[in-house]
Amino acid sequence: SKESAWRNVGTAYEVKKTKTHITTLAYAHKGNDLFIKLALKNRLDKDLGISIFLLGYRKDSEFSKMPKLNINIGLNSLIVKDKKQRIDAGKVQLIEEGNNLILKVPLSLLNDPVYILACAKAGTIVLPFEDTAWRILKVE
Repeated sequence: SKESAWRNVGTAYEVKKTKTHITTLAYAHKGNDLFIKLALKNRLDKDLGISIFLLGYRKDSEFSKMPKLNINIGLNSLIVKDKKQRIDAGKVQLIEEGNNLILKVPLSLLNDPVYILACAKAGTIVLPFEDTAWRILKVE
C-alpha cells in the first residue's frame, strides 16, 4: 500500500489523521533529509496557504541561534524563511501528487539537529483555518 511505502522511506515519525483541511500529516527521515507528507482535503487548500514550522535543537548549540524555518506553500509559490530572513527556496523540494504534498528538507538547513519541533498550519496568518499540534521529532 502507499502508506506502507511511505513508512519505508526512512524513520517514520508520525502519521496523524485529522478531519479538516490537512487530512494526514507524516514525517520521515532518510539520509540527510526530512520528508514531510501532507494530504489535503482538496487541492484548493494548498492555494489558500500551508505553513510548516521546523525548529531545530541540539545540546551543543544555543536554541536562540539554531535555525527556525517557516516554509510557506501557496498559489504557485514556495517561500522559505529562517526566522524572518528569506532563504533560497530551491534547497527545499516540493512534490505534488494529486491532493498530496511532499516536502524534502535538507537537515543542514536546520544545522543538523538532534531534535526538530514541527507544526503545520492551513490558511494564512490573517485567516488561519487549522493548526496541527507541535511534535517533537528525534533525528536518529
